[in-house]
Amino acid sequence: MGNGDSAPDGRFGHEAALVGNRLFIWGGAQRHKGPCRFADRRVIWSLDTTTVRWRKRTARAGTKQDIPPSCVDARCAVIDEVAYSFGGCTDVHSWSCLNDVHALDMQEIRWKRVEVSGDRPTERTACGMCAMQGCLLVVGGYGRQIAGRLAAGAQFVANPEYPHNGWNNQVLLFSPLSCSWRPVHTKGSHPLPRAHHSLTACKEHTIVLFGGRSQRGRLNDMHTLNMLTEEWSLVVLSTHLQWPEPLAAHTTSCLSSKYLLILGGWDQHDTVTTESYLVDTGTSSAQRINFVGHPAMRANHSACCQQCEDDAVSIIVFGGTKERVYSDKCGLNNLVIYRWGEIRTLHTFSLLSIVVLYRTITAHCITRDQ
Repeated sequence: MGNGDSAPDGRFGHEAALVGNRLFIWGGAQRHKGPCRFADRRVIWSLDTTTVRWRKRTARAGTKQDIPPSCVDARCAVIDEVAYSFGGCTDVHSWSCLNDVHALDMQEIRWKRVEVSGDRPTERTACGMCAMQGCLLVVGGYGRQIAGRLAAGAQFVANPEYPHNGWNNQVLLFSPLSCSWRPVHTKGSHPLPRAHHSLTACKEHTIVLFGGRSQRGRLNDMHTLNMLTEEWSLVVLSTHLQWPEPLAAHTTSCLSSKYLLILGGWDQHDTVTTESYLVDTGTSSAQRINFVGHPAMRANHSACCQQCEDDAVSIIVFGGTKERVYSDKCGLNNLVIYRWGEIRTLHTFSLLSIVVLYRTITAHCITRDQ
């Protein structure tokens, strides 16, 4: 790998966005010769996925308010080469959270605080967020109490230890055109209030939610949300064999209209799982995958999908942690690329793990943790 500007410090709870062949990393908590600290979100690292070279850049901003505060577990999604960032936790001891929207122009590398019209969501962290039809879709999260402000079907469950904070399953849409939020009045089989779950745009109008943490602990249920009918459906398993264990702070990536790849996360025993799972949404079943060297053994990492020219899909994973959060050993800075493609491409990759319907997933560790 060409070093370019070296590589980002090890970090977790950061944000990542992919535009073309460039992966952008910023924020989160990072480790560098000592305890973890929150990263300055003006510092943007970009990776050329073709040459695998990092470049360190400093984002511009018109005013100080345009720069998002340092935090962990904010969420971002890309619309028209602009990464929109929402939420996050600025103090893990007091659970001070954010509810601002900031936009990062990926061409100019410039931050701008979005002036929102109308009501804003309450402050929250570790929500689920993805882009859907030119809007940002937000589900759930942990943060300030929102009882009395919920749309139909939404709930808030208070944390007994911090009664002003808790988990919710609220569904919200943000329009960059009108710079406004609106609640989505969903129906159907609503998921429990939760945070640290994954939210993945799978088909043209379908969102998949998996896992997370609730008042009851970590979860392994899967729900789909049809944005045309605004209806939730619980995925009824065809078999419990090899179904993912309860997980939080994992990632779920869409390989195709049928397959999802679940990587990493914290399990029910507060340890980082070594397992990975290939989920078949057509049959509501899953297969456990054991990659050589357990490159998926991490939590609070990022995973971005890249469509390749040969009809393959690459999942680019960066960072995360294997240790208890905020220890002096937390924060990874290695880069792992998972590839889902035709068997004929295997000669370019070193680690074969599973073959499904004449397609395969391979994992290749590009850099070693420092």
